Amino acid sequence: MYITVPDDRIVAANRARPGAENEEASILYRDEQGELHKIDLAVCVVNYCKERGIDPAGVTCVGERDCIEGYFEFWTSGMKTRIVFPKRYFWESKRHRYQRFRSIQRLLNEMGYGTLDLT
Repeated sequence: MYITVPDDRIVAANRARPGAENEEASILYRDEQGELHKIDLAVCVVNYCKERGIDPAGVTCVGERDCIEGYFEFWTSGMKTRIVFPKRYFWESKRHRYQRFRSIQRLLNEMGYGTLDLT
């Protein structure tokens, strides 16, 4: 079970500086009612490690991705959060959707996190 968030609802990304206190790497999005929510990437790492029964030291995995189906699924607390990349217009190409997908992947990599590839 997961919460589905279309990629156009992402409003910001907080890029924490390595070693900076009181800063967290996160992705912010608005739900259908317009309420702001946060995907805290450090929490996703902890949840991933709990699920796998491993020590979180040195782990950077925050979720899973599938570029064929077009989603990122983050191990957020409670229910997982799935960011999906729906076709916005009937003329929109797969290439454009893949570019939107890659932009999230690059963002995660720049913040020092990764996802498991399910493709």
